[in-house]
Amino acid sequence: MGGGTTYIDVLEALYPIGSLYLGTQDTCPLETLGIGTWTKLNSGRLLQISDDSHTADTTIEAGLPNITGRVSEFRYGSQINGANGAFNQTETASPAKVILVSETTDREVQSVSLDASRSSSIYGSSTTVQPPAYVINVWKRTL
Repeated sequence: MGGGTTYIDVLEALYPIGSLYLGTQDTCPLETLGIGTWTKLNSGRLLQISDDSHTADTTIEAGLPNITGRVSEFRYGSQINGANGAFNQTETASPAKVILVSETTDREVQSVSLDASRSSSIYGSSTTVQPPAYVINVWKRTL
């Protein structure tokens, strides 16, 4: 390397503050070479390429698509009619007996629905599920 440029100068130019180093080592080799200060990221997150809705150096919380469904008609002694979503319509040889109890008054069931987000906020907070992952160490240059 001519003109007084050293390999340290080249590495400093290639890895400015804010850069990430990915590897399976337990320590960042660039820091052991004297190239800046590196902080190991320990948040248990997957890496994702930025896009119009998610900019670089931000995080996205975990989530699952919501599970929903509806039964449009439910009759005593008959199968479920008009099921969709998380519900399935099946025929049985001897339908199960359904008993509905109300503390105030007897009511006819006109609609039954399912919304998993009512049981846990993780449902419905995303449109995808985590894919299989290979775990690595990630360091971010901080100085």
